[in-house]
Amino acid sequence: MNRIYVLSGVSGAGKDTLAKYLMEFDNDVVQVQWSAIAKRTYERWYNIPKGSLDDREFRLRQIPGMDKTYLQVLIDAYHAWNDIDPRLTIRPTLRVINRLLKDGKDVVITDTRKKEEADDLVELVNRSRVIELFNVHVFGREGEAALSSDDNLDYNLRKLRECSSSDLSFVNSAGVDKVANFATELLLKGYWYDG
Repeated sequence: MNRIYVLSGVSGAGKDTLAKYLMEFDNDVVQVQWSAIAKRTYERWYNIPKGSLDDREFRLRQIPGMDKTYLQVLIDAYHAWNDIDPRLTIRPTLRVINRLLKDGKDVVITDTRKKEEADDLVELVNRSRVIELFNVHVFGREGEAALSSDDNLDYNLRKLRECSSSDLSFVNSAGVDKVANFATELLLKGYWYDG
């Protein structure tokens, strides 16, 4: 049975770090980001190296000649594209997810921000009898600021609970060793590790 791990939480909570460990410990786990299409588009427009916008520190840099960071431009695009068509980046991303699942891969998603992303994931899982969804809420550092793109977090968590095999929480407070232990337990048993 294929697994989809949906890691939710505010920006900076440690979702990508947890995803990295899941992929490191299991070669059949592949990370998919709803925002990848927007990131690759902006990297081309601003002539920056491919993959740069996946780096949190880089996203916080000021864009040369502008009064905004790369992150602010991505958030602006998130809202503008949502006004045009809420599923503009969702449809191609779902095709990637479906292809990976058909190839026998498990998928970890770290940036479910739009309600439509959660809705379409629930529909995908409900249509399939061979997908197991793990809904993991990652709590990060104390005082981490939520972004406007985090506004739908509560809705998405509730929506994903409708079809999840496991609804888990992970408090990312004790460093990378605890993240690694949680990733191992999630892969092996699929339930909360209290390390």
